[in-house]
Amino acid sequence: METGFSSRPRLIDPLRLVKILRTHVGEEDAIAAADALQDEFAETTTQHDIQMLMVWMRAEMSSVLLGGLLGASTIAGIALAVAKLT
Repeated sequence: METGFSSRPRLIDPLRLVKILRTHVGEEDAIAAADALQDEFAETTTQHDIQMLMVWMRAEMSSVLLGGLLGASTIAGIALAVAKLT
């Protein structure tokens, strides 16, 4: 049996919560309470999400750098070929 905590909390069912609360606190207050709890249990960014974003940013920067090097080497190769022909 595997135990552990999920990295993302489950969201509440606001319609069910409003249905339960409206008999006790009224319609508007029940909706406000459900919205507040929904915001409280909203997905949060985990350390893994931040690390994956950093990996993606490094990959993007590397691809831009590689593209620039490829363009510079192409221009240098063409310039060298033209210089050799003249």
